[in-house]
Amino acid sequence: MSLQRDDLVYVEDMLARTRRILDKTRDVTWERFREDEDLHDIAERSISVIGEAACKVSDGFRMDHPEIPWTEAMSIRHKIVHDYFEVS
Repeated sequence: MSLQRDDLVYVEDMLARTRRILDKTRDVTWERFREDEDLHDIAERSISVIGEAACKVSDGFRMDHPEIPWTEAMSIRHKIVHDYFEVS
């Protein structure tokens, strides 16, 4: 399966958002994270973007890369966006 241009763009977005979460939460304790609304916003927005981008990646690319938890990424995005009262 050849990589579609759009797939690359979406995967790059997913990687950039993952790096952003890691950069912003490196050396942050769970207690600090729980109290810091800015970190929550960064993490929630980034996870939403990751999930949305995962939805846009072609089925072929997803099948070629089963090591990536595609379904989980898409599901957590849905949870954050639509069931945000249940997210902790």
